[in-house]
Amino acid sequence: MRFAILGQVSVRDQTPIEVSRMRRPLLAALLLAWPGEVSAETLMQAAWGDDFGRENALKTAMSQLRRLLPQRIPSATSHGYRIEFQSDDVFDLERFRKLTEQGRQHRSTGRHNSAVSSLSAALELWGDPPLTDVPDNPIRVATWRQELLWERKVAQEELLDSRLLLGEHRQLLGDLRRELADDPLSERLNAMLMTALYRAGHRVEALHQFDRVAALLAEDTGAAPGAMLRRLRDEIAADDIQASPPPRQPIAVVAAQPLGATGTPPAQVPPVVTDFTGRAIELKQLRDYLTTAGQGVGVPIACISGPPGVGKTALAHQVAHVLRPTFGDGQIYVHMAGASQRPREVAEVLGEVLSALGIALTGLPHTVSGRTPVYRSVMAGRRALVVLDDVSGLQHIHPLLPGTPGCAVLVTSRSHLVGETSIHTLRLGPLSTDESLCLLSEIIGSERTASDPDAAGDIVAECGGFPLAIRIAGARLSAQPQWPLRAFADRLRKRLLESLVVDNLAMAASIADSAHALPDDARQMFQLLSLLGPRFTAWEVAMSVDQDVEEVEDLLEVLVRHSLLNPAGVDPLGHRRYEQYELLSAYGAQQLAKDAKH
Repeated sequence: MRFAILGQVSVRDQTPIEVSRMRRPLLAALLLAWPGEVSAETLMQAAWGDDFGRENALKTAMSQLRRLLPQRIPSATSHGYRIEFQSDDVFDLERFRKLTEQGRQHRSTGRHNSAVSSLSAALELWGDPPLTDVPDNPIRVATWRQELLWERKVAQEELLDSRLLLGEHRQLLGDLRRELADDPLSERLNAMLMTALYRAGHRVEALHQFDRVAALLAEDTGAAPGAMLRRLRDEIAADDIQASPPPRQPIAVVAAQPLGATGTPPAQVPPVVTDFTGRAIELKQLRDYLTTAGQGVGVPIACISGPPGVGKTALAHQVAHVLRPTFGDGQIYVHMAGASQRPREVAEVLGEVLSALGIALTGLPHTVSGRTPVYRSVMAGRRALVVLDDVSGLQHIHPLLPGTPGCAVLVTSRSHLVGETSIHTLRLGPLSTDESLCLLSEIIGSERTASDPDAAGDIVAECGGFPLAIRIAGARLSAQPQWPLRAFADRLRKRLLESLVVDNLAMAASIADSAHALPDDARQMFQLLSLLGPRFTAWEVAMSVDQDVEEVEDLLEVLVRHSLLNPAGVDPLGHRRYEQYELLSAYGAQQLAKDAKH
């Protein structure tokens, strides 16, 4: 299928697929959010302008849209709805963004012929104004349209700039004047027109252009032209114009300075835990991979995935500190809160990061599409490590990925990240028994674990090798130095999750964040699996729950992607086997019992 929003909202298979006027805002919202999710409230506001009492109407509309676009719109999750493309689907906005990103990478390395080719191809995808056949009474639709138009404007200016650097001064005069007719106060466009006029032999006209924009600015804003435009005017008047027009601010300010608002490279990664235990193989793998930054054409991206409480963040902190000497331009750290009920907004994160890098936010757009090019331009040519902790999916981090070699990115996520971006994934499992005992000894003291090694072994066995569970158990034991280890081991065996709670840490709460993010049918399957043994095949599950085996396999794969179930090879008959950690199974059984009471 071919999906389009850079003009009319349309879908085409072999022939056009008719999308009704009421469904277009819903489809547009899903497409704009791709590959992420959009909340039910946003969908209702886009279609009807409010979300009061529209839940049933939304479910009906989404059901109709699902039938219209088979296999593209899965069931809603707790975070909302999403659209999933098939391998041969084409989406014009995705293609536009990919081409513009290619153009920016070419520009950053001085390949302006290639940049012109990529940016021209990107802009050729545009037809009428975006979402032109979607009613714009809901303010959200009008806002989306303006954000898309801003993306087009940025790409158009970058194309004009590259052509100017290639010496197309005379050919650009008409194009620049047409752009200025729509945006007469743009200092960037006026600077390019003045440069093109001067280089085409029209020095006096270039000076008159400065006078015209100065008069317009005074009339509309009461302000004088900025420093960039004034400097260019002085250079033209002195017949001493530089070889190229001034670069877009504020990038030019940062390009000659170290990263960081104070000129000091940022070092934002939190401190490592002093009792970090094990993970020697994983640490070496990640270190070796991330230090390839700058050796190829791409940015190495590593993702530590795994179930809640398995120690992903602790490992990421450890790796980042080990690599600090490798990345001399600093380390950027952002906790994305992807597993929480309120994941961080990417536009807000970009603003926070740009501010930390010394970029004044005054005058910058508030949108992701407006801030991402600035971020990537600042990072271009740098050697910095970006650590993105607890992300919900690839769409949550894509705008924060640097665009040029030299940098590296380290990600943690409870989900296995899937997308077009190449990612080195490390699935993190529990600690070994020896590592678990070592961690417990670090917390409560080696003398105490040695006093009753069997009980200590039972405690870490009940914790299943999950560092969070071991830390909670250790914290409780440290608070009760006279508590016999055997008594606590027995307590864990009888009331596992209820015992793994201390202060603001709870193993059950950590698992709940992942379980609540599942679609309803996958969450129900997660709970039902607690009735089976630790290992099972899809057909065994299908027999237990009286469902089609293919449907069961699909649900099990959802749980695998969310790190709530593990592949465990195949049985003698070639059937895929799965296993579930005891802590996760205990939580599923707990929730199943609660649901049964209601």
